[in-house]
Amino acid sequence: VGGFSNLNRGIGFFRNASLERIAQAPAGATPVFDLEAIRQASATAPIGQPWTLAATFMLLALVAYLGWRAYGEATIGVVAVSPPETKGRAKKRRAHG
Repeated sequence: VGGFSNLNRGIGFFRNASLERIAQAPAGATPVFDLEAIRQASATAPIGQPWTLAATFMLLALVAYLGWRAYGEATIGVVAVSPPETKGRAKKRRAHG
């Protein structure tokens, strides 16, 4: 059913399909495949060592902490700004013209 030498996965389309249980395969029949054994054989183990997973999580936690410290404290505040004070009378500016 599977393609590209993949014996345990694939798609099949049938019309009016039916199944019948038999006691054993007829004489001269082709070999029977145990699909569960084939699936287990095709499953690969994870690559790497278990300690690398813990080290990766610790590194990510450290980066998150440092980022929190670097950017978490930089908050934007609103500051009231008043116009500068002038001493004495304000001088009137002339328009250039």
